[in-house]
Amino acid sequence: MRMQHLHTLCLIFIAAFVSWALPGMDAKAEPIKGRMASSALKGSVWDRQWDRYIEDFASRPDLFNVDYHIYGELGASEPLLGALKRGRVQFVVTSQSLISAQIPEVAVLNLPYLFEICDVSDYVYDCCILPLTWPSQVVFKS
Repeated sequence: MRMQHLHTLCLIFIAAFVSWALPGMDAKAEPIKGRMASSALKGSVWDRQWDRYIEDFASRPDLFNVDYHIYGELGASEPLLGALKRGRVQFVVTSQSLISAQIPEVAVLNLPYLFEICDVSDYVYDCCILPLTWPSQVVFKS
């Protein structure tokens, strides 16, 4: 899977949370605060991807006040899901295979040979999956 899809999926999950939280907030509400956790390796492609995430959140201080723990400071990916369930972290960025252990339907996206070519995969993510999960109330501008 290309990094663009991972970035998009992360933003989808975060936007879904925001769309759930925002309707109950008034216009002068405080930004959503939380701890974001991951286990990216320093200097890896995921580390560079985190630069984009941090930039996206920093561009909207009116919406987000996020404390980043992205280099495994809070543990590996699997224990982070437990921390998420217990409320110790509010956002976790991890692999689809690990998420599918908790949400079995996500495993469909990891089926081998599900898509014959990348263009078909891009179409399915952009036209079929995103509209089902992307909340209409949240717009990220870059």
